[in-house]
Amino acid sequence: MDKIKTWIFDNKLHIIYGGIILVLILGLVLQYKFSTSTPPVATIEDTTPTSVASGQAAVGKYTGKDDAADVSNLITKAQQSTPTAVFYTATQAAADKQAQIMSKTDKADYVLKETKAKDPAAAPSGSEQIQNNYYAIQQERKHRLAAGVTAIDGKAYATVAYTNDRLTYELHSKDLKNIDGASVMYTVKKW
Repeated sequence: MDKIKTWIFDNKLHIIYGGIILVLILGLVLQYKFSTSTPPVATIEDTTPTSVASGQAAVGKYTGKDDAADVSNLITKAQQSTPTAVFYTATQAAADKQAQIMSKTDKADYVLKETKAKDPAAAPSGSEQIQNNYYAIQQERKHRLAAGVTAIDGKAYATVAYTNDRLTYELHSKDLKNIDGASVMYTVKKW
């Protein structure tokens, strides 16, 4: 038993780093597993911020005028580019379902689905009649770096943080030579 205690004491730094790496890997796996949410389908009349805000409110995603203006700008930019995908369906319900499946794969924050009028001549042979232009819109920046100072028991620690979606990893150092501590945090709620 004394040999085990001695080995642990002699290798405590390696054990701590190994534990941090395991927690980081577990965090990344959990983040990947739970980050595949499907954006809700909202219908908007046009791309003005007011119309976007009412569409967001209808599906419970309205957070304020600035966010609606940002999404409105992203929609306008998306419409000026080539669609992420073009697909054909027989009904709007089938089109919405297909757009949600695609958005989950693309991990989109918002989905823009433009529906063109039924035109049998435009559809490829053997397909349905409604043309749908699909745009995946990623509003949120998933990766962030931060630096700051943490004070614990009257001691100042330089802190460097990396955020990937909802997970934040932090390293703390008193002298900028050795790592004195680490933190892993999960953002429970965004607003």
